[in-house]
Amino acid sequence: MNYKVSNEIQELKRDLESYAQSSEIKTVLILSTFKSELYSQFEKLDFINYPKPVVGLFFPKIFESDKLYETKTIAIGMNSELNIQHVNNLSTPQKDLEAEVKNFHINEKGIKTVFLFFDACATRNEELISHIFEFYGLECNYFGGACGDSDLNPKPCMFTNQGMLQDTCIVATLSAESAISVEHGQKAIAGPYLITKTAGKVIEEIEYRPALEVYKEILEKHSGQAITQNNFNDLSKYFSFGMPRLDSKHIIRDPIAYGPNNTIVTAGTIPENSFIYIMQGSNQSLLSAAQDATDKAKHVERLQMKLVMECLSRESVLGKEFSDELKVLSSNGQIPIGALALGEIANTGKEFLELYNKTIIICRM
Repeated sequence: MNYKVSNEIQELKRDLESYAQSSEIKTVLILSTFKSELYSQFEKLDFINYPKPVVGLFFPKIFESDKLYETKTIAIGMNSELNIQHVNNLSTPQKDLEAEVKNFHINEKGIKTVFLFFDACATRNEELISHIFEFYGLECNYFGGACGDSDLNPKPCMFTNQGMLQDTCIVATLSAESAISVEHGQKAIAGPYLITKTAGKVIEEIEYRPALEVYKEILEKHSGQAITQNNFNDLSKYFSFGMPRLDSKHIIRDPIAYGPNNTIVTAGTIPENSFIYIMQGSNQSLLSAAQDATDKAKHVERLQMKLVMECLSRESVLGKEFSDELKVLSSNGQIPIGALALGEIANTGKEFLELYNKTIIICRM
């Protein structure tokens, strides 16, 4: 693996030209931000005629080692070739997602890792994830995240050799080995509670009562503060929803907004008639989770590439201590390269493929 960090579009152009001339580089993976020159001057680069496969992703922030960037771009030259597929118009209700996945033009044999990157504003992401898992199964590892800006307004947020993309999922498969570690550092402080009514990413009722009323009672008890529409985001970032799994861990869902009629909007769906816990994590527990993920990943020393998808909400909770988390990720001597995403995807070949919030995912390759 080789990577280059650039600030100006001409600098990135030179980096891409050097990758194009290298016989060792098979694919280019690009992590960038919405404040970068790449985003504002995208038309100055000709990716359609670029000689190697390219996957480009835009996030609120990206990082390498312990350096966090809001305006730069990281171009990663990969020694493995990615077989890239798209699912476009992902929010279209009539679209047959299962048929789309089954029609992927790929050689299924020998696939060991699947990259999944999708538009966070698309409305059928989790449905597509389920079909992809049914198609590829447990024979491979999965790694990816949700692209998009922190304002959650729909906009183009990824690209390939075909150009800029929106309302899309990029599915890229490769034969390279990988090792995945997943941690979040949240603990249950209340529950379980039955989710009695939902509509997509909106929780309407908990225990047959307006969802916001129940949530406010719990938060006010544990935080000692009255929750209002003005301070909702400031308090709710510390109190997530957790869906229990058989391995005693929880899948985290972040509440992100007041909804109409005392409802709660979440960053991912929670199935109706499922149970949830109220989860809380301290700065120390989040940093410990990052250390656990790093320790699990370092046991596979033959894998030299370290990609990270980390939830944007972790930075919001950690504040100034987020720099400590980046230092933890760099603690074993291998440079982590990653992004602050609006959701994370992972599977280690042992359980169902999931969309996560407030989670850190490390992929060693």
